[in-house]
Amino acid sequence: MQFLVKSSGRVGFFGFATATASHKDIAGKNFQRFQSKYAEYVTQFNQKLEAIEKENKAPNVAPQGKVFEHPYNNPHNPVNFSGIKSSELFYNFIGPEQVSPHYENFLVARKYLLLTYGGLIVIGFAAGTTNLHWIAKSSFLPFLFWMQIMYFYLEGRKSFMKPLLARFYRRVAGNECFQLDQYYHENMQLKIRTLLEAAKGQIEYGQLHKEFRDVKAELINTFLMNEQLNLQRHVAERSQNILKQAQQAEQINQNRLLSDIIEAAQKSLDTNLKSNLPEIQKASFKSALRGLAQGKMTYENDPLIDMILKTIREHVSKIQNLSPAEQKKLISLSKDQLAAIQANDKKAKEDFLRAEPKIDQTLKNYDNNKAPNVAPQGKVFEHPYNNPHNPVNFSGIKSSELFYNFIGPEQVSPHYENFLVARKYLLLTYGGLIVIGFAAGTTNLHWIAKSSFLPFLFWMQIMYFYLEGRKSFMKPLLARFYRRVAGNECFQLDQYYHENMQLKIRTLLEAAKGQIEYGQLHKEFRDVKAELINTFLMNEQLNLQRHVAERSQNILKQAQQAEQINQNRLLSDIIEAAQKSLDTNLKSNLPEIQKASFKSALRGLAQGKMTYENDPLIDMILKTIREHVSKIQNLSPAEQKKLISLSKDQLAAIQANDKKAKEDFLRAEPKIDQTLKNYDNVKRQLASWGQ
Repeated sequence: MQFLVKSSGRVGFFGFATATASHKDIAGKNFQRFQSKYAEYVTQFNQKLEAIEKENKAPNVAPQGKVFEHPYNNPHNPVNFSGIKSSELFYNFIGPEQVSPHYENFLVARKYLLLTYGGLIVIGFAAGTTNLHWIAKSSFLPFLFWMQIMYFYLEGRKSFMKPLLARFYRRVAGNECFQLDQYYHENMQLKIRTLLEAAKGQIEYGQLHKEFRDVKAELINTFLMNEQLNLQRHVAERSQNILKQAQQAEQINQNRLLSDIIEAAQKSLDTNLKSNLPEIQKASFKSALRGLAQGKMTYENDPLIDMILKTIREHVSKIQNLSPAEQKKLISLSKDQLAAIQANDKKAKEDFLRAEPKIDQTLKNYDNNKAPNVAPQGKVFEHPYNNPHNPVNFSGIKSSELFYNFIGPEQVSPHYENFLVARKYLLLTYGGLIVIGFAAGTTNLHWIAKSSFLPFLFWMQIMYFYLEGRKSFMKPLLARFYRRVAGNECFQLDQYYHENMQLKIRTLLEAAKGQIEYGQLHKEFRDVKAELINTFLMNEQLNLQRHVAERSQNILKQAQQAEQINQNRLLSDIIEAAQKSLDTNLKSNLPEIQKASFKSALRGLAQGKMTYENDPLIDMILKTIREHVSKIQNLSPAEQKKLISLSKDQLAAIQANDKKAKEDFLRAEPKIDQTLKNYDNVKRQLASWGQ
């Protein structure tokens, strides 16, 4: 029997033996058509799977959003002018090197000629020396002779007596260039097709990204709203805690004040008891007797109570005589209490600020949510190779800046310059005279210093008049003013350029951030989509295996039931034949049979149990059954199997039931969520499912 299995997205056949050995031939005949039909179905099913995989396959490429490109960067004028670009420009300037047809560079192809020229240059250099000229002159002709011999032996002999293959090599090189051009165009077509497939996959992803942005915005709004409510509740709780702590501190101060009054009353009572103890005891005894006479203790004329109340009234009167401000000071909070309340409030504030927001554990697993808990660094993108001294955009403004830095600051009024700048020519004159005076005192340079003193003084005067003195004759020159104006304009232009570049970079940064989030979302979506497809295919594979196993079991059960029916029919035929034979014998020999049966019954009664010994009916039945059984046993094994083999109607019924189960399985829609069924791709697949 053949069994269908599915592995790695493909369906194939797998053979297994039937459960019952007696059903092998029957199952083999019954499943010949089953196997052929399923072979066609397997081919169609594999084609459908390939079509579905091609249509729903998530392209393993990065998101097609355009990455950041510097607006002033291009292959011919890159923003980072490196040594590699300089070398490229140099080789473009000198053109391609002269190489041999064997694809060798110039040094290798002309090594013997270059070696000859180098040797002649070395010999010529040695001939100009004092010690080696005789060696060079004596080796010139031998070197030239042997180099000619060696050149002919190594290279020249290759060009004699046989044709030169330069034309052939040119043809080969041309053909290679043509093939390279064709290869380039073909690869560009494949690249464009790949990008088109990726772009098609991104079209459906746009709707998901739009929904994701809405959901994300809703989540952010909900999160901010919850955080706002948490902040309000936190501020209210902190305010309540401050009020409660202040109330508790005031209550503590009140209790301390009352304890002071009670302590003072206790001290006064102890003093009176020490001084007037007998009198107080007598008065207290009389007050107690009066209470006993009245039937209740009223403590009338009790000296102890009077003493305590007197002391309390004195302290209370002192407090009442104070001003309202002084009374408040008695129970107002101390510095330590205020510091403790402030420390508790500060701790509550820090705990609230450091507490992580209550979000789902799945969200915490993403990299975006694992950023350090620090304030955002409001800093725009900075190019890693950009700095004020070497900007990536080398413009005319930077050239002007470098030029002015090279020549130094312009000559302006002394009111706005330091001493070195305002008097640099005078200081240069003094410095030159000092140097000349120092040189005049030396042994070797005194003649140079003396001869250069007057020319130095003369030319310094001339140059001073040319550079500075001319500005103060006849009328003021406005070159300084115009330079200032031009410098200010250049400065404003430079600031305007940098500000616009910052705005441009910020705009590009926003797009880049959006692309980064889009790329992360796309990656997560591809993983989830691939996992869903794998899970779906795995479930369908298991369903197919279970379906084929159930159909095989049903076919075997139906075949077994049909064979059992045939066996029962055969047994019923034997019993019916025995019954007919018994009826015939009863009609012909009824009196004798009755007498023999009666005797067999009497013998059983005499023995106390019925053994049916010599019972004619049983002998007749067994004889008939043995005759039919002997007929069956005398048949060949094939004829015996035919007696219980399935008929055409039974085979047709089994085949019809199996075909119905197959069609029901193929037409049954897969069990997927209703939300997935709303997508157009899923609708199209389900519309043609099972057809």
